[in-house]
Amino acid sequence: DLRSKQKAETYKLLKSLWKGPKAHIDRMTESIYSLPFYEIEELKVHHEVEKTSGKSIGILRISLRIEGGRKRGRDDSPDTTFAIVLGSPARRTLLAHKSLGIRNGNSKKEVELRFDWSAANAAGGEGGGSMILRILIEEHRGLDSEILVGLSG
Repeated sequence: DLRSKQKAETYKLLKSLWKGPKAHIDRMTESIYSLPFYEIEELKVHHEVEKTSGKSIGILRISLRIEGGRKRGRDDSPDTTFAIVLGSPARRTLLAHKSLGIRNGNSKKEVELRFDWSAANAAGGEGGGSMILRILIEEHRGLDSEILVGLSG
């Protein structure tokens, strides 16, 4: 939760909790803000029928606001890679996945996952059906999140 606050606010909070040297607070704050941070601004689910095959296709659109962390290497590879995985809760079926590489800095990314609507409904569980959206940050352990997404949108 500290990463979602403004840097000055985080510093002030750490300062009120820490009784040691001020340099430690500076290092703690910099360490927290070197991690990537993301926020889901919008999440929409809908389905459509594919005209050629008549198959029901589900579409999950995600709008992410990303604040990149500090670069870990010197090559031209992306600074942070997000793995976005969509699955069903009942049968643990993989419905869709996407890898998203980003550079440091602030950005907004639109992600679209297409999946088999019938499979999602069949394995969606009770209560109108749902899916599990997992967002993993490949370079950092412990920053993964899991969100339950209803099939009704």
